[in-house]
Amino acid sequence: MASPIIYKAAAQTSVGLIVAMGLDRAIGERGTMPWYLPDDLKHFKAKTLNSCVIMGRRTFESIGRPLPQRRNIVITSSAELRSQYPQLEFASSLNAALELARGAQPCPAVTAGETEGESEVEVREYSKIMIIGGAGLFAEVAPIADVLELTEIRARFPNADTFFPLVDMTKIGTTISFDPPMLEGRASYYVCQAKQPEGFAQVVPSLDLTKESLLDSSLHEIADDELLDKVVSGGNDGRVGEALCYRYVTITRS
Repeated sequence: MASPIIYKAAAQTSVGLIVAMGLDRAIGERGTMPWYLPDDLKHFKAKTLNSCVIMGRRTFESIGRPLPQRRNIVITSSAELRSQYPQLEFASSLNAALELARGAQPCPAVTAGETEGESEVEVREYSKIMIIGGAGLFAEVAPIADVLELTEIRARFPNADTFFPLVDMTKIGTTISFDPPMLEGRASYYVCQAKQPEGFAQVVPSLDLTKESLLDSSLHEIADDELLDKVVSGGNDGRVGEALCYRYVTITRS
């Protein structure tokens, strides 16, 4: 039986943004993502687990449920949403949400499998506050963010209707790291061959192997050995077909 969990802010907390976007800064289309990257979903979970996540109403509605093992704060004035999800916390603005997330008052007890008669409560302290969307919140928090966790997708999405705002990245920081790391002096990419969602246009540029490098397939569970061998060796005109290339970029405030 799962015990109720109370999330409480640590004495020192950082504020971060986490987002996946295309080369055209696309982050969404028709209330969802116009791509499918299974490993990026794991990456998102790993970066936000046991943290406090703040999101707008549309972002929450696109997810459809509170994220487990995280403190969830939704910025909205919707009375209907408040009555529908009593386990969520709500704020009227970003400043109010940050004040709530940083405050000494812990969030209400929540659990994935709450049952009657439970008395033990687990308290989990978090040091990260992560803004997970949407575009308006990203623009608002960028000037004060401590870190930007970016999944850079090497494709364009011509029918996207939601975009990451044009922000001065130097306002966030100048310390940039890549995962995969640099190989032969160039930032490398992961390759995903998962079937992409139907009805969403994707424009995947061909690879210029004189300027780009892909991570050795043995270091990544999703990469296809045979495909990467062809790409790295220059076969098949250097193209990855319909596969998406992507990499994780972390920009930290200096």
